[in-house]
Amino acid sequence: MCNYHSQSQKSTGKKSYAKNVKDDSINWRPISGLTGLEEALTLEKFVNRELISLAGQAKFHRDPHAKLVIEAEMEHQVDIIKEIADLVTRLRQYPPNKDYELGEYLLDRELSK
Repeated sequence: MCNYHSQSQKSTGKKSYAKNVKDDSINWRPISGLTGLEEALTLEKFVNRELISLAGQAKFHRDPHAKLVIEAEMEHQVDIIKEIADLVTRLRQYPPNKDYELGEYLLDRELSK
């Protein structure tokens, strides 16, 4: 998308502005797989909200081509969110103190294949 954006910017003469987005809510301590996936899900949902906002800006500025590209990326983002949400659901099915480590191991093993 970055290369496309550069080419689009050159051809249309429009400028874009990037800002650094830092999520201070993430505490990088040793965490379980479930906590890591929940943090990843939160981050992916944030990215999706920003893409929705960006698509709105493209529509406001009457840039249908940019809107189309952003919407295609949003579809991909929704697939990622569903995939992570499914993994979170599967890990939550294991009791925290009893079989959680086994569930995390089995899920990790399945994902490595």
